[in-house]
Amino acid sequence: MPASFDTLSAADALRDAGMEPGLARAVATQLRTAAGVVETATRPELEASLTRLRTELLERMGQLKSELLDRIAERERRNAASLWRLFGGILAVAGLVVSAVKYL
Repeated sequence: MPASFDTLSAADALRDAGMEPGLARAVATQLRTAAGVVETATRPELEASLTRLRTELLERMGQLKSELLDRIAERERRNAASLWRLFGGILAVAGLVVSAVKYL
């Protein structure tokens, strides 16, 4: 399978050989299709696509960062609440121990 196929050159060669210009273009286009050659992108097209991809990637990274920071903040709130509950439990046990010692 050829890496590229110059449709214009093929059409010109067919036209120079005596084929009608419209038919030469159509035949050259069909030859290109039959050869399985895909469209090639130009450098500006590739650069534009790359710029769009970078923009989309940066936007998605920003969203993920925001989601991650939200989850971290929620986890910290839960941890703080758990620590306060633990501290309260420790104080309750300490109070029971002090009461038991006074009672004895």
